[in-house]
Amino acid sequence: MTVQVFNQLLDENNSFLFSLAQKFTKDQSSAKDLYQDTLLLAFRNKDQFLVGTNFRGWTRTIMRNAFIKKYSTSKKKYDVKSIDESFIAQYEIQHSTPNKAESNIKLNEIDQIINSIDSKYSGPFKMYYEGYKYDEISASFKIPVGTIKSRIFTARSLIKEAYMKLHE
Repeated sequence: MTVQVFNQLLDENNSFLFSLAQKFTKDQSSAKDLYQDTLLLAFRNKDQFLVGTNFRGWTRTIMRNAFIKKYSTSKKKYDVKSIDESFIAQYEIQHSTPNKAESNIKLNEIDQIINSIDSKYSGPFKMYYEGYKYDEISASFKIPVGTIKSRIFTARSLIKEAYMKLHE
C-alpha cells in the first residue's frame, strides 16, 4: 500500500476517529490528543495493515489500545503518588517527638474544667475516666445506672463546651 492510499483512508475516516476519541475520553482536549496519538500510531504501523481488511476496525483497535494504555498509565501514577503520601505520613507519625509541654498544658486545662463543673457530674465522670464500670459507679453513689450514664454524658458535654470556649 502506498503512502497516498493510506493517507486517503485516514482522511476518509477522520470524522469517525475523532468522534470515537470523544466517546472514549468525554473531553474535547483529551479527544484531540487521543486522535493525534492514533493517527501517529497508525502511520508508524502502516506496514502491518493488511490490504483488503477493515481499515476502520484496525484504526479503532489502535485507538482503543492507546486509550487503555494512557488510562492505565495515569491510574498507576495516581496510585504511586497516594502510596508515597501515605508512606510519608506514616513515617512522620512514627518518627515524631510528642511535645510534652503542650500535652501537659492541655491536661491541666481539662483538669481545671472538670473541677469547675458541678460535683454531681464530675464525680461519676472521674470514676468512669479512671476505669470504673457503670454499675460500680452506681453502687458508689447509690444512684441508678441510667442516671450515672446520663451524668457522665452531661459531664462530657460540659467539658467539651468549656474547652471550646477556652480556645475560641
